[in-house]
Amino acid sequence: MNGSIGEKFAFTFNVSLVSMIIVFAILVLLMLVIMLQSRILRVKKQEPVKEHKNEMQIIKSEEAVKVIDINKDYEVVAAIMAALSAHLGKPIDGLHIKSIKRLNNENSNWQKSSIENKLNN
Repeated sequence: MNGSIGEKFAFTFNVSLVSMIIVFAILVLLMLVIMLQSRILRVKKQEPVKEHKNEMQIIKSEEAVKVIDINKDYEVVAAIMAALSAHLGKPIDGLHIKSIKRLNNENSNWQKSSIENKLNN
């Protein structure tokens, strides 16, 4: 690299140009890979997804004792749906319950409220 200033400038211009072309090519390659992945994932998501509007799910706890069968215990499910409907201010038709799990919670607020209500009446 003992050449003239013009040769040095031409060499640095060539190196800069090749570097920019390589970076641009890698960016285009990354763009194509991301587009391909998004198309693959979009196809996989659309097949198994079932949408439910306004669905409520009771969160299970480590203290879960008994699972209530929604198909057999109609009265319990009806009472829970009525309570949720009243609490949320939405019609029962807009609620969808996937599962109900009974918690072993001896000092729940519902139980305390029920005992206080019975004692006051």
